[in-house]
Amino acid sequence: MTRTLIQLIATSIIIITCATYCIMFVTQQQPDNILTFVSRVDGNREIWLVDANTQIVFNLSRHPEDDYAPTWSRDGKMLAFVSERDGNTEIYTYKIGSGQLSNVSQNSAQDNSPQWMNNDRQLAFVSRREGNGAEIFVMDMQTKDLQNISRYPGDDISPIPIPVTADNPAQILYTSNRDGNVETLIRDIISGRAINISRHPADDYQPHWSHTGDYVSFESTRADGIETYIYNIADDTIFNLGLDRADDYAADWSPINDNIVFESTYNSNSEIFLYTMQTDTYTNISNRGDHDKNPLWSPNGKYIVYVSYTDGVGDIVIYNIDTAETQNLTNSPLDNFDPIWSPDSTQIAFIARDGNGSRLALVPVDGGEVRYLAPYHTAIDTIIWKPALD
Repeated sequence: MTRTLIQLIATSIIIITCATYCIMFVTQQQPDNILTFVSRVDGNREIWLVDANTQIVFNLSRHPEDDYAPTWSRDGKMLAFVSERDGNTEIYTYKIGSGQLSNVSQNSAQDNSPQWMNNDRQLAFVSRREGNGAEIFVMDMQTKDLQNISRYPGDDISPIPIPVTADNPAQILYTSNRDGNVETLIRDIISGRAINISRHPADDYQPHWSHTGDYVSFESTRADGIETYIYNIADDTIFNLGLDRADDYAADWSPINDNIVFESTYNSNSEIFLYTMQTDTYTNISNRGDHDKNPLWSPNGKYIVYVSYTDGVGDIVIYNIDTAETQNLTNSPLDNFDPIWSPDSTQIAFIARDGNGSRLALVPVDGGEVRYLAPYHTAIDTIIWKPALD
């Protein structure tokens, strides 16, 4: 055997070993350390993983066609995403540990918007495979049985399974244009019963479950501008959460009670308001002269993060529920936006952008140095944390 051939074999073994090491290392670290994001660094959208401690970066999808819309199973063992590598949009899954990549939708029609059901055995997604427009399908990941749960002419999109903390795990939210406008519906995938909870000729969209599944918020154009409404499942009633003479949107429910934060233009500029349902009170928690946007509760319910804009660039700011104090965690000339909490509520990941491009950044909730976890990318979006392994 020639020396050149031996060197080539040795080099190949090293490359394979390093690639295997990176896959195993990145995907099996502590869940609070692993971030998933979509990047266009190679000219197309790819799904990346990065370890927050070691800053090892791994391109999980590795294909010249677009891969995007990643979503983790609740146990952190499977990642589903949309890929265009087969000439149309398909749903793929990536299995942690083995690295197995599978096309689970396998249809020439468009398949997109994957969402794991709370039992992690079922995967919901949108497909046009039956020729009646977009419909919501649920696949059993063990048997590969497929159920069309919406089955109605028109487009049914954006499935959102009920939270795991709710009493009925078989319900799913989605929006539909079946009545000629956009409506919000709840479907029980076992009984097949559907409820149109918005019931209005205006457009009603962007629904979100409360943490118990007892309420649903949605945005509506039925009044002047955009308003957020809350539907009470128990008594089938709707009330307008919003403030008078303002656009109210971007609502997010507390993970521990029925309080809700939202963005409002009540004071002409956008501010963050906290609505306490038990006392029916509103609190302006940002209360600044500049725009404040995109509020998000921490998983432990102790903080709210939002983006505060001054001179056109954003800073990452948190509000402490117990002390009612705010803290600017970035305070930099960079444009910082799209914050997302770590599962243990100790860190916030976000995008930092300057003239060189976008970088994934991380800051501790108690303040401290901002760390940049990945090299510059042309664009970054869809940041999510890897959940804990059971």
